[in-house]
Amino acid sequence: MYYFVEYPAGELEALMERHPLGREEADDSLDNIRGVEFTEEIAVPALLLIKKDGKYFIKIRKSDPEEEHKKSAIHEILHINYKADGRLGGVERVLDEETERIFKEHPRLTDYIFERVKSLSS
Repeated sequence: MYYFVEYPAGELEALMERHPLGREEADDSLDNIRGVEFTEEIAVPALLLIKKDGKYFIKIRKSDPEEEHKKSAIHEILHINYKADGRLGGVERVLDEETERIFKEHPRLTDYIFERVKSLSS
């Protein structure tokens, strides 16, 4: 089972600076995803679920444009990679900022993550 950590926002920022997400880390996280579903059934851009076998399942809102799908994929991979629990106030902000940074500064990594996520969709 994969346990998430309730990082304070500053601690998560420091961790991401020391260990930035790269292709190898993305692959490790992507290898732990059992499936992806593009659906209209969710009110948020994306939802990360943990199945009983410890594998992850991602739901992405189908009606969003592809650019938002890419950001959602990155955001959920960051949750998995850093085992970051989003229930603490600043964590989602930190992950959103890192998502935007990766999206703007690393388009090849962004496209790679999104293509892998799409390949896992049902």
